Amino acid sequence: SITTMSTPPASPSPGKKTAGATTSTPLKEGYIEIGLKKAVGGLKWKHMWGAVVDGAMYLYGHTQDADPKKNVALENAVVEVPSSPSSSSSPAGRQAHVHTFVVRTPDTAVHISASTEEELASWQAAVNQALGKQAAPPPAKEDLRKGRTDAIFRAKKHLSSKMASSSAGKQALKRAVNEDTRKLIDSLLLIIERHSSAKKAGEVEKALVKLIVKGFLQSEQGTISAEDIQPIDKAVRDAFNHLDKLYRYYGVRKSSQMRDGFVKAHQLMGDASRAVIRLIEPYIRAENTMMIQNTLEFVSSTEFLMGVWDDQTIEEELFVLINSMNKYTQFE
Repeated sequence: SITTMSTPPASPSPGKKTAGATTSTPLKEGYIEIGLKKAVGGLKWKHMWGAVVDGAMYLYGHTQDADPKKNVALENAVVEVPSSPSSSSSPAGRQAHVHTFVVRTPDTAVHISASTEEELASWQAAVNQALGKQAAPPPAKEDLRKGRTDAIFRAKKHLSSKMASSSAGKQALKRAVNEDTRKLIDSLLLIIERHSSAKKAGEVEKALVKLIVKGFLQSEQGTISAEDIQPIDKAVRDAFNHLDKLYRYYGVRKSSQMRDGFVKAHQLMGDASRAVIRLIEPYIRAENTMMIQNTLEFVSSTEFLMGVWDDQTIEEELFVLINSMNKYTQFE
């Protein structure tokens, strides 16, 4: 069964566009998975950069693309929430797209899949806010590649992408992070393995290796500077300090008694995640950007944080993780 959310009456959205404007400020943007009907049953899923503005959702192949590949008109659309995960043409696809909703227009149905319940709710809220309004123009696109779009740069980008997941890339990882940071990553992976699954831990490890090695290689090439990393470092420190404060109540209070604190932790870690994605996305392919984004959303989700808090079987691993976070915040 499907729950349908009716289209709200049209109303102006102050500050989002002006008369004669050629661009708009997005209500929500980021990498998501889009599912469209195939000719022979099922859904065909694709990683895309989505931007929701008043009355429209623009879908791009990559965040730096100047023109959208698809425009979903929202003036006469409705949002539908499936009671079961959206299916695709394979059993694996049915398992992969748990957090979905459908935007149905007079012409088409677009399935939108997020990595966590919180991201799903955020996209859904943005689309609901945009319903029933005339379509605003696409948002302005900043050229984050800074001119490095020639064939040589694209070849280096492809080569370094392969290196980031190779044995040479893992050697670069050892040079990119110190011992305390490796302990932090190892304890996080062990927690994920024991609390979720070995498969999930492997997926997270792959994404983190790719992220760290990619950042390290770009830093060596001079395309990422220490100043570029400062906003990420500050956001990470804020999140780690907050988690340390929560840990003082570990074993004393249940996660349900501290939900507001975990929501704030999710928001702080989300700030760090968005800063990471903004910095790294000009240098990696869209599918790798989404893999990294999904990983960061998973480990920062309120659901994951609260689940780990209540899992007494990983008490020692959690202590090591929090201790590693403390060492990170003390290091200047």
